[in-house]
Amino acid sequence: MFMVLGSDKRALPVLLTLVFVMAGVSMLALQMIPTLPSGPELQLIGGDGSQSILTLTDLEALTYIERYGSYQNTYGNVRGQGVYKGVEVSTLVQMIGGMQEEDLLVVNATDGYSQTFTYQKVFPDASTYDLQGDMVLAYEFNQTKVPDYELGYRLVFLTLDGYYTNDDAGNSSSPGYYAGAAGPQCVSNVASITVIDVVPGLVVLTLSFGDDIHQLTMSDLMALPSISGTGGYIKRTGTIVFPLSLTGVAFGDLLQLFDSLPDDFTLRANASDGYTTLYNETHLEGLMEGFDPSTGESVGLKNFTMILAYIQDGEPLTEDGPLRIVFTNEDGYISESKYWAKNVASIEVISSSS
Repeated sequence: MFMVLGSDKRALPVLLTLVFVMAGVSMLALQMIPTLPSGPELQLIGGDGSQSILTLTDLEALTYIERYGSYQNTYGNVRGQGVYKGVEVSTLVQMIGGMQEEDLLVVNATDGYSQTFTYQKVFPDASTYDLQGDMVLAYEFNQTKVPDYELGYRLVFLTLDGYYTNDDAGNSSSPGYYAGAAGPQCVSNVASITVIDVVPGLVVLTLSFGDDIHQLTMSDLMALPSISGTGGYIKRTGTIVFPLSLTGVAFGDLLQLFDSLPDDFTLRANASDGYTTLYNETHLEGLMEGFDPSTGESVGLKNFTMILAYIQDGEPLTEDGPLRIVFTNEDGYISESKYWAKNVASIEVISSSS
């Protein structure tokens, strides 16, 4: 055979030409194969701090639920009608160690929006399930997957009758964990799901004004209206820490726990190590010097929101927590680091007349 091929000098060029043609066809075929979208990543954070990152491919490999769903918004209108496909949130939580009955689940969106849920929402009993159905992280809506589905990974409640009403949401949510409508619980563009390990009965903050004393657990704090935003600070050395995604309780809501407050007062925040930071009413109103996060230069007085934060960048505060006083600004300005009190254990209201 070798002698026959070698005796015909025309055979080798023809064979090489055929090889190159076939290779060209193969390369063209590979170029014509569409690239499947990988989708955004989902971060899972367990109560013990363990973390896991899932892709769309990972989520599609899990057991899914596909069902028609819709919800009622704040104005009483029906929204989100369509067929959702996704994974039960309880399945995702089990992948990071599960939850205890006292624990909380925080679902954070890419824009900083968040919702907090109790154990019974994630692992509903029969009566709760009849109201809310399955708590699902959907990756597909009406046969359109992320990233083409513009609302991204979306938290939805797929009831058996296909309509998650405001009454359903209210009656299936624990007191303090209901935003007034079903719609706010359906978080769009979910970036992370975090289990907050809550020690039963553990007081994390003492709030006091004279004899009016409130001892709050983490569950108590997270039952208050939550607020999320972006903030950062500049140190005396000029070092800039920015951006930080923060979630917690606005001080305006926190101070409403008191029956009454004096017209003129100061707040004293005490850290667990004994360090003290003072705040006047101007700080509480959020009017303070702002700085450009790129240059560190002062930009004059700006409006900030003073928050008692318990989540930073989607994770519970550990190193500087569990509670920290922070300042967020909608326009992206930062504040001075000396006002960012760490490891806050107690906050006292001090009347200026005392």
